Amino acid sequence: MEITKEHLAWGKVAYNGYIKQSKGKSLISGEPLPSFDKLRREIQDAWAAAVIAVKLNQDMVDREMWPAPILEESTEPKENQ
Repeated sequence: MEITKEHLAWGKVAYNGYIKQSKGKSLISGEPLPSFDKLRREIQDAWAAAVIAVKLNQDMVDREMWPAPILEESTEPKENQ
């Protein structure tokens, strides 16, 4: 999937929401979270891809194509399936 600047901007919004909800700490390790701009690009791209997935699902809901197939896909990494 090609990640655009717009996707990254929305990924940053989502990440900042996570930071706010988690009080700036990783919910796994408890370590402080860096700002979005300090994340490795692959992590930024993953946040952007998450936003794209939500948007695609919302578009399907809006078109009354629920349940959206993307929600039915496994979230497990392929090597764990």
